[in-house]
Amino acid sequence: MTDKENDDKWKKFAQEQADLPPEEEVSIEVAGEEDDMESVDVGMSEEDSVEVNVSDDSLAAVQELQDKIKSLELKMVGYKDQAVRAAAEMDNARRRAERDVSNAHRFGNEKLMKELLPVIDSLVRGQEGMDEKNEQVKSMLDGMVMTLELFESILSKFGLNVISPEKGEAFNPELHEAMSMQPDSDADKNKVLQVLQKGYELNGRVLRAAMVIVSA
Repeated sequence: MTDKENDDKWKKFAQEQADLPPEEEVSIEVAGEEDDMESVDVGMSEEDSVEVNVSDDSLAAVQELQDKIKSLELKMVGYKDQAVRAAAEMDNARRRAERDVSNAHRFGNEKLMKELLPVIDSLVRGQEGMDEKNEQVKSMLDGMVMTLELFESILSKFGLNVISPEKGEAFNPELHEAMSMQPDSDADKNKVLQVLQKGYELNGRVLRAAMVIVSA
C-alpha cells in the first residue's frame, strides 16, 4: 500500500469518528505511581447532581417558612391578648364614666342639701319651743309646720328623704346614731325609744344619721 493510500484511509477513519455523537460521562482522574491519569466512570450524570442540590435548598426554604409561621403565630397571640386587654380597659372606662355621670345626677346637689339641713333643724326647734295651747302663737306654729312640710316636700323631689324611725323600731347603725342607751321594760333590746334629731339621706346616701335613744 502506497503512502497516499494509507493517508486516505486514516482521513476516512478520522472523518467517521468525527461524525459519531459525543458520549456524556463523569470521569474521576486517579494519579498512578508514575503520575499517569486514568478515567473512571462513576455512573452519575450532571443532571442527578443538580436534583440533589435543589432538594437540599427546598428543605432549607421550608424550614425557614415554618419558623416564620411560628413567629407570626406567636405575634398574633400577643396581638389578640393586647386587643382583649384594650377592650376590657375601654369597657371599664365606659362603666366608670357612666357611673360618674349617674352619681353626678344623683348626688350633684349633695353639698347644697347639707347646707339646708341647719335651716330645717331651726324650723323644727322653733316648733318645739312654742306653746301649742297659747292661742296667740298657734297661728304662727301652724305656719311653721306648713313651711317645714312644704320645704321637705320640695327637697324630696330632688332625692332628699327624712330618716325618722318610729318608737319601737329596730336600731339600724347604718341609718341611726345611738346617743345613749336606757333600760325599758316595755321594749326589747336595741329598739328605738326616742328620736332626738331627724336624719336625712340623698338618693340612698346618708347625709346625716338620725340621733336616737336606744333601749338597753
